[in-house]
Amino acid sequence: MPIESPQSLNLRLSLSAYPCTLPYAPRGGLEENFYAACDGSRTFGEVLALSLDADFPPEALESMAWLDRPLAGEEPAPAPGGTVVIAAHPQDGYLSMGGWLLNRAGAPECHYVSCYSQVAETTRLMEYVTPYEVAAIRRDEAGLCGRILGCRNRFLDLPEFEIRRANAEQETWGGGEKQLGNSLKLMLYRILEEAQPARIFAPAAIGDNPDQRMIFNAMLELFEDAWFPETEFHFYEDFPDSESYLAIDDFLARFESSYLDVEPWFENATDCLERKCNLLTVFQSLSAHGQSQAMRKIGRRNLLVADDLLTGQPSMKTAGSLERFWKLRTAEIYVN
Repeated sequence: MPIESPQSLNLRLSLSAYPCTLPYAPRGGLEENFYAACDGSRTFGEVLALSLDADFPPEALESMAWLDRPLAGEEPAPAPGGTVVIAAHPQDGYLSMGGWLLNRAGAPECHYVSCYSQVAETTRLMEYVTPYEVAAIRRDEAGLCGRILGCRNRFLDLPEFEIRRANAEQETWGGGEKQLGNSLKLMLYRILEEAQPARIFAPAAIGDNPDQRMIFNAMLELFEDAWFPETEFHFYEDFPDSESYLAIDDFLARFESSYLDVEPWFENATDCLERKCNLLTVFQSLSAHGQSQAMRKIGRRNLLVADDLLTGQPSMKTAGSLERFWKLRTAEIYVN
């Protein structure tokens, strides 16, 4: 059986991922069934399947509007008991815990929150000249990932740190980091209050990214305030920063002499590793496809670490991939 290339896979997924519509649909002619099917309730792939007896008008693609959700029908209210994944930037959570999401694609209900979706980082400066273009394409990429993994995207549209720093130097950024952190905590509280999730995943802030660290601090405060006592709080290891052992050590050092603690657990991503690596090709604005070896290396290292924890002996396994998470909990206090 031939192996499908990442480019072909993404094209096929794109055709079945987004609903489409046309601002003007002429009546009559052989293409009438095609135009009628483009009502915003169906993906492009579904439209083609319904209009096989009609001639496909190529000129329709020039004015086709691609939607992030169907126009027909009202979106149901979020059901309690699902999952909320909080990411600093649109790609962070998808690439960091893509295995967990792939293993449960579409069930249970998963909300994906991109906090700092006003992003400027790109490796393709000649194509995306302004931060507005970068932010727009990154949202589209995250939208495709959400469709693939069954997540409902939400963007808070806060500016990432590099934009805030540049604006501060130009005296166009009026808010301070502390004020932004307080606003972010309030935004996340309202989202969690609405969703009432069974579990939350947030960045462990492995590395030195201020955006990830601001979310991490907000999660600690929400946990300490005990606003959601029935909800489990978990941290995922940020990709690609988690490739460094020192970054993991720095993360664990934050809980020394603290009444909060974290407990590691692992998700088996072996069977979906290739599909997880294919998610890298979705984020073309970052040229992330070149990081597949780092993703494989992290999964292999987690396999060795998990085996060592279970057996107390160096692992002899040669294949497999795990994702590591950290469950937040109150530390056990021992009194002599």
